[in-house]
Amino acid sequence: MPDKKRIIIIGAGVAGMSAGCYGQMNGYDTEIYEMNNIPGGLCTGWKRLDYIIDGCFEWMIGISPDSVFNKQWLEVGALQNKEIMVHKEFCRCEFSDGKKIIIYADADKLESHLINIAPEDAGSITEITTAIKKLAGAFGGTMTRKPQSGLTGLIRTGIRFFPLIRYFRKYGKISIREYARKNIKNTDLREAFNHIFLADYSMAILLFNLACYANKDAGLPMGGSLGVVNSMATRYENLGGRINYKSIVNRIESKKERATGIKLEDGRIISGDIVISAVDGHHTLFDLLKGKYLTKKISKCYSGDYPTFTTVQVSLGVNADLSDEAQWIHMKLDKPVVLAGQELSFISFNNYCHDKTMAPEGKSVIASHIFTKFEYWEKFDRKSHEYSEEKRKLAEEVIKSAEKRFPSIKGKIEVIDVATPLTYQRYTNVWRGAYMTWIITPGSKILSKIPNKLPGLRNFYMIGQWVSSPGTPGALKTGRKVIQDICKMDEKQFQTSIP
Repeated sequence: MPDKKRIIIIGAGVAGMSAGCYGQMNGYDTEIYEMNNIPGGLCTGWKRLDYIIDGCFEWMIGISPDSVFNKQWLEVGALQNKEIMVHKEFCRCEFSDGKKIIIYADADKLESHLINIAPEDAGSITEITTAIKKLAGAFGGTMTRKPQSGLTGLIRTGIRFFPLIRYFRKYGKISIREYARKNIKNTDLREAFNHIFLADYSMAILLFNLACYANKDAGLPMGGSLGVVNSMATRYENLGGRINYKSIVNRIESKKERATGIKLEDGRIISGDIVISAVDGHHTLFDLLKGKYLTKKISKCYSGDYPTFTTVQVSLGVNADLSDEAQWIHMKLDKPVVLAGQELSFISFNNYCHDKTMAPEGKSVIASHIFTKFEYWEKFDRKSHEYSEEKRKLAEEVIKSAEKRFPSIKGKIEVIDVATPLTYQRYTNVWRGAYMTWIITPGSKILSKIPNKLPGLRNFYMIGQWVSSPGTPGALKTGRKVIQDICKMDEKQFQTSIP
């Protein structure tokens, strides 16, 4: 019997561990090399005193048993034996006059609530909630059925997918901000739409997420990011895979236009039949491959012309029980403030008190995410007094707003943690601190320009968010797909299993 084909995987994030799990399921000898001492990459969390700060999940897609992503999460061991919090609302916007605009998960309840607040916008509100219901129905119909073959199967699949195509074409061409400006008359409702999600995103992305909430396919697994990735690592190792922690890869080795392995920082050469990079795209292309395999399209993507997604996360561990509060609140400020180089009229708070693993009994973690631009941060030296002072001022402003919104926390803040784009960059080499890659703007085709295979380099693949849609489901999907492609190349039947 011939030896198993050896696959070297760079990075133990969601994509890397996904590829590792499916590789092991299909009879390959896989090994992961991870620069940090824990798995997860950008899907991570960290401990501060008795509190856990979650650096990734606000919600997770793929928790419904009817979802194709749920099956895949179970295949890689991510959700087994985990309680899932299914939120009844996506978020809420609160105004100084006491008005609350709640974006309910249930589309009918959302429609009734919004029309009650803004009857002058009834037509637009009904249009939005109808789109949510149509998309939710289409997802439910397509995710639970196996694809059919032949002309009849193609026609039936097309009929099921038609609502998706129609709505994504319509709403993919307009940003949330522009949609609100053109279609919503009520001032408060228009403001809310500009702040419930990043307003530069296409309207289609917002509707997709609301459809997932309507399908009960979005929620929060107890244990957060760390719980999910630790379970994936256990599944991978139980399948016979190996993760080498604190192993920094300096270069991808190649010979005669074929990837042959990796070179580690300590000088060791690790040989393999196939190399898969599951780390940052820019780091892979420009550092590990030394810029040898760039195309004009790829170079354009990394020219800085396309906006990237990053934030500053200010987290607070508080000696107060906030379990009666909503999980995501956008609060309008009395007057705008400038934070992280951006003028803000709203500030947001994610409340992790619903997950009892994040804090001791009677205590809570809340986090504020502030959208920012990398250009504002790249001037700082991470070890400088100026950088520390900038983080201190940020935290001070967030605390001021948090104490106003949650009076019970005043004088009870035990942990203050600030993660900036430089934090993300240091921890994972992510380009421009863009932990969710590019912003998907209207008509954006950026994702179609980064291939998972490079011209002139055989036996090499890139996976993860940089070659797919942003978020953990996209990373999960690329890890699965790359092993499907390798199996097809080797004329093997792709196999999966659920433990």
